[in-house]
Amino acid sequence: MAAGDYWAATLPITDRAFVSLIVPLGLVGLGFAVTVSSITATAVNTVPVRLAGMASATTNLLRDFGFTLGPAIIGAVALSRAASSFSSTLHGSALAGPVKGAGSAVLREGGPLAVGGASAASPKLADLHPLALDALGHGYAIGFVVCGSAALLSAVLALVALRGRSATSDEATAPA
Repeated sequence: MAAGDYWAATLPITDRAFVSLIVPLGLVGLGFAVTVSSITATAVNTVPVRLAGMASATTNLLRDFGFTLGPAIIGAVALSRAASSFSSTLHGSALAGPVKGAGSAVLREGGPLAVGGASAASPKLADLHPLALDALGHGYAIGFVVCGSAALLSAVLALVALRGRSATSDEATAPA
């Protein structure tokens, strides 16, 4: 998952080819499938049989909670960074004052996605479009890096936990 997220973070936002997304997002999906099946199997197999349904339901609940909370947090991080990036780039640009004012107003009212949409739809705001795309690309790249870092940290924690558990299990089964 981490490799796919880090790879996706390097893709330019202007690359609209579906093919360039297949491999990184495929890696994320493969990692997710392996992770979810492992977590569910571990939860179900480590509790008494009479509690297996509760263990399975708990993993499903936590997965659904993650599906809700994860995109909200990553979206907030990405769009916040995009808004900051757009604002600083806009104020440092050589664009005309009225265009800067309109860009700031659209950003304030609707965020960086609104600037991207408005600048693509309105010829008067067309000069804002490259700035908005660059800012959104930067913001979402940071979002992918945060996701990749979380996946990598989770993998390291799981590895450390499994190594500690293996050593404890070996000591418990060793003859005295």
